[in-house]
Amino acid sequence: MKHNNGGRRSLRALSTAIALSFAWVGGATAAIEPFALPGALSPSDDGSSAAVSIGFPINFFGVIHTQLFVNNNGNVTLGAPGTFSAVPLAGTRQAIIAPFFADVDTRAAGSGIVRFGTPPGRPDLFVVDWIAVGYFNQHDDRLNSFQLILQDLSAVPGFVPGDFRIVFNYDRILWETGDNSGGTNGLGGKSARVGFSNGSGQPGTFFELLGSGSNGSFLDGGTHSLVGNRLPTTESVPLGRYQFVMRNGAIAQADLAIAADIDDGGFEFVVHNFGPLAATEVNVAFGVKAGRITAVRPSGPCKRVGNRGSCRFPVIQMRRSKRIRIETTSTSGSAEVTSLTGDPDQSNNTASRGCRGQILSQSTPESVLYEPTATVPATQTLQLKIINLGKKRIQIRDLKPRVEQPFLIGEVKPQLPHTIKSGGGVQVFRVQTLRGVVPDPRVYPAQPPYFQVRLRCLK
Repeated sequence: MKHNNGGRRSLRALSTAIALSFAWVGGATAAIEPFALPGALSPSDDGSSAAVSIGFPINFFGVIHTQLFVNNNGNVTLGAPGTFSAVPLAGTRQAIIAPFFADVDTRAAGSGIVRFGTPPGRPDLFVVDWIAVGYFNQHDDRLNSFQLILQDLSAVPGFVPGDFRIVFNYDRILWETGDNSGGTNGLGGKSARVGFSNGSGQPGTFFELLGSGSNGSFLDGGTHSLVGNRLPTTESVPLGRYQFVMRNGAIAQADLAIAADIDDGGFEFVVHNFGPLAATEVNVAFGVKAGRITAVRPSGPCKRVGNRGSCRFPVIQMRRSKRIRIETTSTSGSAEVTSLTGDPDQSNNTASRGCRGQILSQSTPESVLYEPTATVPATQTLQLKIINLGKKRIQIRDLKPRVEQPFLIGEVKPQLPHTIKSGGGVQVFRVQTLRGVVPDPRVYPAQPPYFQVRLRCLK
């Protein structure tokens, strides 16, 4: 009982902090806040500031920092200035907070410069602005505007010194890469990355926003447009704003997954939380094609308008699921789940009606077993757990590594195809992987393997 009460107090304190921070300057509705900032970087390509005082201590994954470096290239770093090239944040060896890690170049005449510091009258904030900035090499035909805010939460009930919030704000994202990163006219190549890392590469110490490194994804109108989405996905948060809470030196994380289950007269989406923590402010956005939604259950947390709708769950505890029933005249639909809690594996956060693609395939660091342990193993054996929460049996047809992971699959036991029963059936596969060459750690940093799962429904 004491443990549960403490959990409720923690959730209330977290909700209080969220509510307090929504109105930065008198309830502004735009994502980027118009703060007056005292510091600035000179027009540059890869420039960085000297060590700058944050104004309050932050506990970033167990290390207390009171200073940081403001970098031209869309990020701040802790301990040393940053570099120009956007790399996967899971593999960086530098503590970094990056609202838009890309090759910013502010030397062109039409580009703005980077400004930073503590706004007047707001000692609880440290802000960095990249407003109307260009890209390498001295291009200003496309300009991006984004902002980083660090907020001290130590004065909020339930929080302690060192607890803080990370806020990414976006107004316009028209380019994603520089000339020296393989881009052409600001597009393509090694695209921008958004998130943060403590530089250790250990599970639970980094986070990247879905769409990082994917060409076109973050651009205005892209599949994961930064200005067209928000986190948490509640209407009180302006579009273009993403918020994360660092508490007791850790980012709250919970691996959410969603699957679609066919049913007569409609279909169901199942949201499952693999943990390791409870997921807060969970939002499921769904829609159907060539039809309309006639009803959705549960009716309390779920709303519908025409052929689209959403469900909001204040919390989904670890190893618990929520089932959303949709009555519809459509034969196809899709859904995506997001949460205020950081999600270490966002590859399973979308689903389509039917049994195609991924269905709750858990391949996070907690479920992957390396045998034997080696620095650069020629072969290794992994465990991949797949859980079927649907009402139909599924047949696992094939496994393949997620894009950009440099390994091949050898033997899989039990052999594929393999059937998993419905209603919570579990199968653990032992997957032998083969490496033909030793990958360059700067390109393919050490990270847990993720698999794409091809399957079909059975009667």
